[in-house]
Amino acid sequence: MKARLLAGAAKVDITPAIGSSLSGFIARLEHSTGIADHLHARALILSHGERSLAIVQLDLLALSTWQVDQIREACRTMFGIPHECVLVSCTHTHSAPGMVPLRGCEVSPLAYQWSVIEKTVRALRTAYRTRREATATIASVPFQMGVNRRQKTPEGGVTLGVAPERPAPATVEVLHLQVTGGPSFFLFTHAAHPYVLGGESTLISGDFPSWACLTLEKAKRGTVAMFLNGCAGNIAPRSAFQGLVAARGEGGRLAEA
Repeated sequence: MKARLLAGAAKVDITPAIGSSLSGFIARLEHSTGIADHLHARALILSHGERSLAIVQLDLLALSTWQVDQIREACRTMFGIPHECVLVSCTHTHSAPGMVPLRGCEVSPLAYQWSVIEKTVRALRTAYRTRREATATIASVPFQMGVNRRQKTPEGGVTLGVAPERPAPATVEVLHLQVTGGPSFFLFTHAAHPYVLGGESTLISGDFPSWACLTLEKAKRGTVAMFLNGCAGNIAPRSAFQGLVAARGEGGRLAEA
């Protein structure tokens, strides 16, 4: 019998308590004062015959090697998925707790770091258990959010600024998984730094990726939407530092695309 594609996805809340430190801006000295949107760990498992792969998306700035290793080892021991078939990705939001050392920013307590790992494993377990037959569709659609920030100075150097003449992403890539008789799962990617809120914000937030995912998930019950940030090192959002309303707007625009 021909093997069929199976897909399962799940998400869990990893929002820290108000008052937790935030990572991403050396000049931000205050701890969090509220929650703009809840942070999540999302997990997707795809299987075809005897082979499976796992994809994890976290509403965080970054993870360290030992944290990634813990998640990959859990996939190996629970499901037999080898380490090289587990992708762990952070959206790179600048309004979430620090899981890795960053100059001028606090690192979250170890208890929170372990809670993220444990909750991620829980999401993976649910995703694996709920796998169902699915069909996959891929697409690339026009979309622009960012601008290259490597601006040349009059002296011939480079500074963080605006350089529209340099390359910047112009599409969003989408994988749509339709479960037979069940929900839809979306995996989509675009490259841009998630700091629309900016360094003055003290709200816990996944920034525009979070709003894009939540918008898609609210559109239909059971949907899990995962954003994978692309090569965003030199790409700043055009609406950088414009606050919460702008972050929601950019996330909604991405979801609409």
